[in-house]
Amino acid sequence: MKKRSVIHPVILGGGIGKRLWPLSRELYPKQFHRFNNNNTLFQQTAQRLSGSKFSKPIVVCNFEHRFLVADQLRLIGLEECCIVLEPIGKNTAAASIIAALVIQQKYSGGLMLISPSDHLFEDTEGMRKAVESAVKDAIGGSIIVFGVTPDRPHTGFGYIKCRNQSLDGGSMYVESFIEKPNLKKAELYFEQESYYWNSGVFFCDSKQLIIEMEKYEPELVEICRESLKASSEDLDFLRLNPEIFSNAKNQSLDYALMEKTNKAAMIPIDVGWNDLGSWQALWEETQGDDQGNVISGPTVALDSSNNYLNSNGPLLAVSGIDDLVVIATSDAILVVPRAASEDVRELVNDIENAGFQQFSRHDLIQRPWGSFEILHLGSGYQVKKLTLKPNSSISLQYHNQRAEHWVVVAGRALVLCETSEIELGPNQSTYIPVGSKHRLTNNGSDELIVIEVQTGEYLGEDDIIRLEDLYGRETF
Repeated sequence: MKKRSVIHPVILGGGIGKRLWPLSRELYPKQFHRFNNNNTLFQQTAQRLSGSKFSKPIVVCNFEHRFLVADQLRLIGLEECCIVLEPIGKNTAAASIIAALVIQQKYSGGLMLISPSDHLFEDTEGMRKAVESAVKDAIGGSIIVFGVTPDRPHTGFGYIKCRNQSLDGGSMYVESFIEKPNLKKAELYFEQESYYWNSGVFFCDSKQLIIEMEKYEPELVEICRESLKASSEDLDFLRLNPEIFSNAKNQSLDYALMEKTNKAAMIPIDVGWNDLGSWQALWEETQGDDQGNVISGPTVALDSSNNYLNSNGPLLAVSGIDDLVVIATSDAILVVPRAASEDVRELVNDIENAGFQQFSRHDLIQRPWGSFEILHLGSGYQVKKLTLKPNSSISLQYHNQRAEHWVVVAGRALVLCETSEIELGPNQSTYIPVGSKHRLTNNGSDELIVIEVQTGEYLGEDDIIRLEDLYGRETF
């Protein structure tokens, strides 16, 4: 394949997915969850954009998600990818510009395929063929959006209106972009063949994207260029300069460019697309039982129909309910009419305003060395389950306000406490006094599982003073 037509996938991984709370949260959003597949939505996206016609993906994501991104790419055999870290989310326009600039630097230009990380495409091969069909017009300077042929009126998606005129390569001229309509307008659009759902997937030459953005948002381009110029490498990550990037406008690519440029074109697709943006969308896309219930996890339903029922922790039992969404996690429960699942976003905002931490974090917290799960929190004590991946280690650290007891459940632990180093196996334990420098290491080939009991007046995660860290996190 000619260098010009090699496609550089750009995966935008910065979304939060508030409407899928309580599973999707700020620190562990929906793209990193498994809903319809053994792989997460993010992994499915990366796999869909892999193959002989693609370079390794460029991922633009939030700084907080960097280890999740790297780990999930590694698990599907994609390593040494370019992962660009945004210090703060600034929407898809800034992220797309950054990716285009990276392609200019890394590959001296080329075609770029910009994709959300959390959408469903059931027909992977059909999507790849649609991309191939758009290459000629993308090389010719068009900025192409893939429009989904509607199969029903829908108020949860944006729309694209096209002209009955095509470019040389077969793409259709775009007349306008339309925000999510009410039901009456959605029914009108569905009756006309010129309206399509906006998939949020874009295809163009990276140089052309910069040229067009400089016409309409020159300040945004300059901010992105300067933040990239002042970026720093951190392990396998590229950190954008936070002071400069914080000045970028928070705009979607649709608003900043596609609604203004005369280069917009569209390729229609019918590939089983869904943005999976709500519990209603997941109910529609998942095969239910004979009563129309979609059930996941330890759940029992009696005399109930057309519900989305999901538990990843406690037993969920329902009786005599219809058309509801009921989601149970270890620390939160959601009950909402299925038809009103779009409103969960506002509910999450209220949860945040009320001061509940569940709006952003789970009891299970991912770390570069593995994860920890909060099992119980009481007055003056906290119990956690630590899971360390093979050949990993927590930072060398100490705490000013808490002591810790460690009990090994599985695997073998190497424990450093001040100058003493000991090895522990299952059913063995040790004590870490307040203020003692310590580190927990798993040198084995299996997971290490440790129960940690913290005691002290203050047990917050900010009482961690890191002295050394294998993963480039801040040390003192």
